Amino acid sequence: MSNTVNFILFQMLWLSSVLGAANGILWPACVTLSLMVVVFLKSKYAHSANLKYVVFSVFFGFVIDSILASSGLIEYKYNLGIIYLAPIWILFLWIGFALTFNHSMAWMFKNKMMANVFIGLGAPLSYFSAAKLSAIEINNLSLTLILISILWLGFFNFIGVLQGSIKQKEAYHHV
Repeated sequence: MSNTVNFILFQMLWLSSVLGAANGILWPACVTLSLMVVVFLKSKYAHSANLKYVVFSVFFGFVIDSILASSGLIEYKYNLGIIYLAPIWILFLWIGFALTFNHSMAWMFKNKMMANVFIGLGAPLSYFSAAKLSAIEINNLSLTLILISILWLGFFNFIGVLQGSIKQKEAYHHV
């Protein structure tokens, strides 16, 4: 059941963040993210690595989306006037995405080839969808989508290394 709840909450977070940004409102995304955090950091579904994934994801997500913003390749709506940095609603999405790693997206770390295809295509598609819903504006579409794919693949493979390190430490502590 936790994977289903995790998947549904992440989809709700994506929609509330993107539609909220397009319409200049943040509270639905705040509520959805809060619920997701409570369920997956503070409940029986909590996993010891979730907080580590959140910290690394927010850091790298901020870097990735700030690169896209400062380069002018993406213009984020509802950026609170700070056009060269990733807006808060994007960081909400990175937190939510990190909270899927041990739940609805755990399969990605078991099948790296399939996961790389999923990330390589899914990440640009997510940004493209956000643009169609007016939450972002993509300049130089082809270049931007290719860059998003490359940046996200780098992020995902780093998280894969991090996950291997976390699992190795957990195994060591259980011996």
